Amino acid sequence: MLQAAVAVQAGVCVDIFAVTNEYTDLASLKFLSIESGGSLFLYANTDDSTLPQDMYQMLSRPYAFTCVLRLRTSIEFKPDHSTFF
Repeated sequence: MLQAAVAVQAGVCVDIFAVTNEYTDLASLKFLSIESGGSLFLYANTDDSTLPQDMYQMLSRPYAFTCVLRLRTSIEFKPDHSTFF
């Protein structure tokens, strides 16, 4: 959990791709991805998994680094909800 707090403060998003058919304690790692806004993927093997497609999709998403969004409006306008893609 400490690593998750450090990642969040540093602005790091952690995505975990695990490939194993044996027991793996991912419960302790899931907080690192969840708290940082990332994802956790588990695959039994690479033969019939969607790992390549999932990695491609993850890496082709738009990212922003070291940015600040400031929304200024007239007094009569109140921003309610926004979504960024």
